[in-house]
Amino acid sequence: MHQSFQPQKMYQVRDAFEIKNEYPTAHAPGLVVVLDQRLHTEPLHLNGKQVQITTPEGHSFKLIISEAKDHLKATSIFFKDVNLAEISVGSQLSFEDPTVN
Repeated sequence: MHQSFQPQKMYQVRDAFEIKNEYPTAHAPGLVVVLDQRLHTEPLHLNGKQVQITTPEGHSFKLIISEAKDHLKATSIFFKDVNLAEISVGSQLSFEDPTVN
């Protein structure tokens, strides 16, 4: 049986904010990115998944999702020990795992 190639779906970063060590929160330092759409009805399914990040400048690298949250019309993703200089608004994310798309 012939399998057709399915291009990876891309999700765009619409907003991003950094959680720093000096902030009085119980959260680890890192970066929260808000995507342009909802990824999954069960965001816990995304935790630990690897994503490919492509910045607007064309830099590409892989990261592991530390935590994901569902906000009905969008999904936010937390990357531990990542900062705003690494993933800017306009960056794109894609998943190699077909169960995500």
